[in-house]
Order: sequence, then C-alpha cells, then structure tokens
Amino acid sequence: MKKWILIAVLAVFAGIVRARATDMDDVKKRMADRLPTLNKLKTELIIGEDNQAFLAVKGDISEDDQKSVDAENADRAFVYEKIASATGASIEKVRTRRAEQIAEKSQPGLWLQKADGTWYKKEK
Repeated sequence: MKKWILIAVLAVFAGIVRARATDMDDVKKRMADRLPTLNKLKTELIIGEDNQAFLAVKGDISEDDQKSVDAENADRAFVYEKIASATGASIEKVRTRRAEQIAEKSQPGLWLQKADGTWYKKEK
C-alpha cells in the first residue's frame, strides 16, 4: 500500500514540475515575442526601466502598447517570484538586483530609475 502512495505522490510531483517548466517556457516565449515592441517603446522614450525591474510609462502610450507593458510586468513578476523561491532570496532583493543588471546592460539614451526614485537617461 505504501508503495502505491509513494508512486502516486511522485507522479503528482512530476506533473507539477512539468507544469512549472511549461509555465516558464510560456513566459519566456511571450517575453521574447514582446521584445521588439518594448525595445521600440524604450527607444522612443515612451517607457523606461524602474528601480524594481519593471517597466514604467514615461510618455503617451497607445492602449495596445499599454497592454504589452502590463503583460510584460506581470510576466516579470512571475519570473522574479520563481527566482526568489528557488534561491531563498527575498523578492525585493531579486527585483533590485535585476534592476541593477538591466541598468548596466541598457543602451545609452534610455530611461532608467535610480534607487532613490529619480529618473535619468543613461549616458555612454
């Protein structure tokens, strides 16, 4: 009897792991699909990267582009939660570190937000 319970538990766990992998694969695909739109909005200075590694609207934005920004932020929140859960770090630490990485890798001229909340355009 115990053997069957163990097999059932392992089967459920395997299904959960597969579902999580699929969720993350879906998130990665959605994020990759949105990237050209978001990069365009960044270079047009309509959106920027805030100090918590989310996108912030800095200019006039269409309804469709706002939906893209909202969807990206939702997917980023999902990813940050997964990273925090996997590493034992707080979500705040994960977001702060990711914001620092984004700022380092960003192209010059794009909107970024400092830790103190002030916005600036990245210089060369």
